[in-house]
Amino acid sequence: MIARYKPFNIILVLLLWLTTSLVAVHGQHKGKTLFSKADGKQQDTVIVPFGKTRILTKNTATVGKLIVRGTLKVDDSKDIALFANHIAIDGGTLQVGTKETPFKHRFSIRFTPSIDQKPSELKAINGGRLLLYGTSLKNGAKSESDQDSKNAISTSQRSITIGSDTEKHRFTVLIADAGAVEISGMHIQGAGIQDTVPALSWFGDTEVPSYIEKSVFSNSEHTALLLDKTTVRVAENSFHYGKAHAVVCSPSGIGSENKIIGNTIYNNSQGIFAVRINNPYQTFAENGLHLANGTKGIGILKPDGYEHFIWKKDAKNFHFATNTISGITKKDTAITVGVQIGNFEHSGIWRSHQNIIENCAIGLWNQSKNLVLDRYVFKNNTIGLSPGAAYVQHCVLSNDTKQPASTALQIVSKNGISEPKLTNVQIVNYAVGMHIEGAVSEHNYFEKIVYDHVAEPLRFKNLSKESVLYDKDRSLTRSPLPEMVARPSKKEGHHHGGGKNKHKGCYLFPSNSNLATKNSTPLPGDPSIQIAPVSQFGTLTIATGFGLEDPVHEHRQQLQTLNIEHLETHRRWMKKEVLDNESFFLPSDGGYTLAYGTTDTDLYDLSFEWEAPETSWIMIKMAYPYPTVKGLRSFGSLIPPTESLHALMHENKTGYFYEAHTETAYVKIYNEGNRDELVVYSSDVLTEIRVDGKKIPLSIYRDAKKDAIVIAYELPKKMASTLVLTDNFGNVLKTLHDSDSDIGKIAKELDLTGFDFENDNYFYFLTIDDQTHKGPVYRY
Repeated sequence: MIARYKPFNIILVLLLWLTTSLVAVHGQHKGKTLFSKADGKQQDTVIVPFGKTRILTKNTATVGKLIVRGTLKVDDSKDIALFANHIAIDGGTLQVGTKETPFKHRFSIRFTPSIDQKPSELKAINGGRLLLYGTSLKNGAKSESDQDSKNAISTSQRSITIGSDTEKHRFTVLIADAGAVEISGMHIQGAGIQDTVPALSWFGDTEVPSYIEKSVFSNSEHTALLLDKTTVRVAENSFHYGKAHAVVCSPSGIGSENKIIGNTIYNNSQGIFAVRINNPYQTFAENGLHLANGTKGIGILKPDGYEHFIWKKDAKNFHFATNTISGITKKDTAITVGVQIGNFEHSGIWRSHQNIIENCAIGLWNQSKNLVLDRYVFKNNTIGLSPGAAYVQHCVLSNDTKQPASTALQIVSKNGISEPKLTNVQIVNYAVGMHIEGAVSEHNYFEKIVYDHVAEPLRFKNLSKESVLYDKDRSLTRSPLPEMVARPSKKEGHHHGGGKNKHKGCYLFPSNSNLATKNSTPLPGDPSIQIAPVSQFGTLTIATGFGLEDPVHEHRQQLQTLNIEHLETHRRWMKKEVLDNESFFLPSDGGYTLAYGTTDTDLYDLSFEWEAPETSWIMIKMAYPYPTVKGLRSFGSLIPPTESLHALMHENKTGYFYEAHTETAYVKIYNEGNRDELVVYSSDVLTEIRVDGKKIPLSIYRDAKKDAIVIAYELPKKMASTLVLTDNFGNVLKTLHDSDSDIGKIAKELDLTGFDFENDNYFYFLTIDDQTHKGPVYRY
């Protein structure tokens, strides 16, 4: 009989096994006590062991603590609810549905209070795998919050839901060092602990690419989704009215290349950003933000502790594009910021394009340099854009509501560095086109600006004396083009007529500016602002130590002060604590005195570069108490001195004159193109080499009887010295001297035969006592 019924017994056992929700249990449990709702009884701990696979099949299963070290799957033949206090995917796998066949019934995790009333938690840790493949249910009912907003996405139509069993019980989701996270079609409702713990916190990268997509976060008690030290994809989700941020990305500053794409965000948490990004190297694209109750939109801001950090990743990793940020009602425009980009020090140019920002108090506030805003649309913002130092191109700022106190662009230094570059910008229906206030740095420009029904195109307030604005095509000011002004030809003195000036732009500056000259005129409608043609100005760069492009000496010479004074107007420009090079924006075709205060290091070279329109010039007068004065270019041959000061003043070419009895050097730079340069240099120097605390003197001079130059130096005591000639790349071409024991004056001739001084650059290297001094070699 036993043998006869053995197959039946086997089938019976199998049927019993299939109807059991969980087979592997830690400890001894009886019948339904593990899975039926516990009526105040002590709940159990259930473990799915490593290497085992279990399937949850009961409509309703109840457990205190569930630990998954193996694999737990959910049967998709009916709706299933799992009630638990804690769930830990500890190195194991929780899988609901598959990628190919998402879960088509309803699976819900409902967290129940424990005896100690502490918050519940679902966590995936230690390589755990959280694989939730849900879907949208077409016949799902909409929630009240959905019905209140015609634009809202239904939050009740996901086949996988995570929530609390009671209204007051709190729970959170933690992903930390997980093996894989693939979540789609999930609804997480009411998660997080107010002011302390986000709804879902995700720390660390996973072993395989992971994502959350097509899911819903609603009524979160804190930040809905926190990503830190991750590289994940967050796509096509809906974030619905939580009590803090919708998304926080990389708050520690670590974790880049997250892809946050195609999400819809509704947020009404007053005074905070719906999305905060603390590492800028992310993709944030095609998202829609709907802001209410004074919520700020997107903040791309420095993390704590990164005040002086330089962000060096490839600029293409910054991708901020095709998003829409919108204030929901007009009343929110008084307090809402659409986008704020913080003051990041970074390499490369960050590019952002085709974002739409509307119905905000400030559309976009930028504090970062090297940022391009391309093809933006700003609609109905009280202030459209505060550009800072951004490049703004092909943008439209419109105000269809015609707010009476509206401003398209606010260029204000109190908001950070003010140095905008605007091209192809259209301003429509604003009360004020551009409000310009405070200090505006000189490296700005405006071109192809179009005003359409703008009551007041330009408004200036307390513009600093140093400010200057460059209107490249006069579209900023809508001022008429100047008449063609006679300029000197290359063959005539600067006091004669000549060629025509082709520059049509102009500069704007306050009437008390050092740039105001007899040729500047008041801006129509605002006498506090002066306007003058571009041709009347240029930029003088003064450098020492490293020179402009190539070193004359290999020392870093710091100047305590650098003072320039116009010889006629006596207006002054001064800078302190300068190093290597400093630039001055100056009226052209005039003379200036230069005074510099050095440190205790002797100064032997000063480099001057003049960048200005063709045929403009500048003359500099300065004290230069060093012998054997030479003029040269940083790359190229020596420039012979002019015979007299009078000749220097009236020749249309770059040159210099040295007045020996007053130890005064005069330098004139005349632009045959858009720039020229000259280096004043003494060939008799005290080198940087010190012996017994004193610098070693060196001089270079021409031997008049031979086609040779002499390099001479003097040693106070017996010691080794080496003198070599190199090319521009440091290759030794000739060893002039190499001795283990020298004393007194050493003078070495260099035969110039075979060296092309007209086209090549040569340097000497003197080495004494492991110290080296470098200098140029010319046909002195």
